[in-house]
Amino acid sequence: MSRLENFIVHDDKTGLIPKRIHMLVPTKCVTKEQAEHLYLWKLEGYSLEIYDEEESNVLLSKHRMEYQFLRDQVSCIFNSMFRTEIVKLLLLWDFGGIVVDENT
Repeated sequence: MSRLENFIVHDDKTGLIPKRIHMLVPTKCVTKEQAEHLYLWKLEGYSLEIYDEEESNVLLSKHRMEYQFLRDQVSCIFNSMFRTEIVKLLLLWDFGGIVVDENT
């Protein structure tokens, strides 16, 4: 098993759509084979940022007071798929780019 902290690659080149890939994963503890698969997303000219469940929850908490629908509903959202979709929208809103799931 390895952790993915050193996996984040930043590139400040900009375009109309920011060249950022946001990947959502359940955990950053992965096998060697899983890490090799994730490295396939490391595209030239793009930054790659990986968010685990803990970081997704931080993003939700940050926006909870900012957006009425989150303030009212986020504590009641138990369906992880629905939470993931909200996190994807928040990532695009905050940073732009492309959002993918671990299983994409």
